[in-house]
Amino acid sequence: MLAARIDELAAALAAEQAARVQSDAALAALIEGSTDSRVDRLLGAIERQGEQIAELSTHVGLLAQAVAQLLGEDAGQPVQEEDAEAKRVDLDGNPY
Repeated sequence: MLAARIDELAAALAAEQAARVQSDAALAALIEGSTDSRVDRLLGAIERQGEQIAELSTHVGLLAQAVAQLLGEDAGQPVQEEDAEAKRVDLDGNPY
């Protein structure tokens, strides 16, 4: 009778271990899929933010250039065209 009870408990334990292995595998697959989708979403968000930062830095550069031109005009220094040859001046600002 004791041997039969031991065999019964061993069979129940084996069945429980098999069920746990299956549930562990299913849970691992669920976690892996969830993690992959989260990583993909994060990478997409990072790429979009990188594009936005690049666009904003272009605008900041243009704004800084415009401010520099305005400050130069306010200081009495005419703004030269990009294609024009720069005037040669000495350290006192006198042309030579």
